[in-house]
Amino acid sequence: MLLAAAAATGEFGQFDPAHVSAASWLALAYLIGPGFDHRVSAYVVASAPPCRRRPSPPMPTSNPIIAVILGTALLGEALTASMLVGGALIVFAVVLVVRSQAAARR
Repeated sequence: MLLAAAAATGEFGQFDPAHVSAASWLALAYLIGPGFDHRVSAYVVASAPPCRRRPSPPMPTSNPIIAVILGTALLGEALTASMLVGGALIVFAVVLVVRSQAAARR
């Protein structure tokens, strides 16, 4: 959908692949290749018939938090106030979902 929106607004005309860093191309290749494979494998393992259980919401939510911590610690990326607020909102939303599911089970 985002590619269609970019095409409709003419953003592709402004895109110059030469201005994209090698690190960005490698990150994109990882997300398309092994990163996708890891996500699919984790989903298949978590939803396989022998265990018949779904991962709890906090488990997938921790991945972006870990990514931000690793990016800050290992790559020297800036940790901004908006990132902290966004992370806090995500954690708060997961807490609300888990509590509502627990209340529904009672």
